[in-house]
Amino acid sequence: MPCYFLSLFKIPASVAAKIERMQRDFLWSGVGEGKRDHLVNWDVVCKPKSRGGLGFGKISIRNVALLGKWMWRYPREGSALWHQVILSIYGSHSNGWDVNNIVRWSHRCPWKAIALVYQEFSKFTRFVVGNGDRIRFWDDLWWGEQPLGVQYPRLLRVVTDKNAPISSILGYTRPFSWNFTFRRNLSDSEIEDLEGLMQSFDRLHISSSVPDKRSWSLSPSGLFTVKSFFLALSQYSKSPPIFPTKFVWNAQVPFKVKSFVWLVAHKKVNTNDLLQLRRPYKALSPDICNIGIEMVEKMRGSKTTKMKNTEYRELEPLHLGVVGEVEEACLLVRIPQVPVRDGTERHEEEAESLDSATAVIDGERR
Repeated sequence: MPCYFLSLFKIPASVAAKIERMQRDFLWSGVGEGKRDHLVNWDVVCKPKSRGGLGFGKISIRNVALLGKWMWRYPREGSALWHQVILSIYGSHSNGWDVNNIVRWSHRCPWKAIALVYQEFSKFTRFVVGNGDRIRFWDDLWWGEQPLGVQYPRLLRVVTDKNAPISSILGYTRPFSWNFTFRRNLSDSEIEDLEGLMQSFDRLHISSSVPDKRSWSLSPSGLFTVKSFFLALSQYSKSPPIFPTKFVWNAQVPFKVKSFVWLVAHKKVNTNDLLQLRRPYKALSPDICNIGIEMVEKMRGSKTTKMKNTEYRELEPLHLGVVGEVEEACLLVRIPQVPVRDGTERHEEEAESLDSATAVIDGERR
């Protein structure tokens, strides 16, 4: 049901914020377990796993990506009833493919929100030439990395019909007819541009029996996917990620261990020094640190982890401290977040918590 509504209606900002707040609370606190610290920034959590996040994604961006599916389906389902209804109400776009995106707002119809997606959606579409009847020669992206009107702005300024289709200018067969219509004689620089444009079409093939089609540039198959649109809208940089994704998520260890290593990679484990910054209290006793050292050493020596020393080196550029000195291992101990009470009582509770974690690791080894 949530995906159904998100793919049809634009979600209000207040509702999206409330849903994300519920997600954050559930991630860090669970159900009925009280309020806990949110250790990692939510923007980081929303990133893909390859970028160091958990792949949650922003609700509002996912909503736009789901609405974009209708922009893709509209020209491909011309005989469908819903297409005919939308076309009769709002009319067609000047490109001949999409519905008119200038839509009067109405609470009874969600198409206004869908039409607003066109500006972002059109950035990632291009056209594949068939017979050239439906593709605009100057304004549509069909040859090169930019529309021809952008590549040759001086020619575009003197063209009389900027919406002319490819077939009306080039024809259907070779040699091309070159039916350019300019409103004045061309200057020398414009003639050079025209010659360069004509020479660039040496490898262009037009088939009168094949219809034009639209392609999705973000997918190798040329077909629209919500995931590719969502990632493009999220604007993640194309630079290679530095987060050790394979080390964290592909290791043959229990999921809880992976989650713990993920927190370590972000330096967000509830270590003694970090807790001192949040809510100062008496430091841990040496005995507790010794228990933590023993637990970490068992994690490192366990055969179930199947992690070689070379794999640990992937974490060195991040200064994670997972395989550092033994003295640093005690900082990896997760400390229960409870109010400061009697030192003996606190010591016993922390020791019991660490004994439980050690028992789990011993069970994994067996």
